Amino acid sequence: QSCRVNHARCCVGNGRFLPTRLIEVQPGEPPTACLHTTDPRDRGLLYTTLSHCWGGATEIPQLTEKTYCSFYSQIPYSNLPQNFKDAIDITLYLGLHHLWIDSLCIIQDSTDDWATEAAKMAPIYENSTCTIVAAS
Repeated sequence: QSCRVNHARCCVGNGRFLPTRLIEVQPGEPPTACLHTTDPRDRGLLYTTLSHCWGGATEIPQLTEKTYCSFYSQIPYSNLPQNFKDAIDITLYLGLHHLWIDSLCIIQDSTDDWATEAAKMAPIYENSTCTIVAAS
């Protein structure tokens, strides 16, 4: 909040560009998450991004044609890896309610969606309020 209010120069891009999809998160025990398609009425919406490694022993949950509809209702928190849960917690701690994670916001089994959304990755990260980096 302090950065947005006192350091306008640092937040020039915030809210001007939005990804096609974001994860909407709400506090709770556990927090809730669902997919949200952005539209022009969302102008000014602030979001965080997660930068993470896909490798490792943990299976990464993915948005696919099969999970597309169900993720708009709920992305099961209990099925998320710890770094995704941490990103949700940090997003909420910052007072924000939207998060972008590539595997959950790009349809992974759609060549067209992947091509379109992957081309937007630079502005997605550039315009996020904060990029959370999962270092390990």
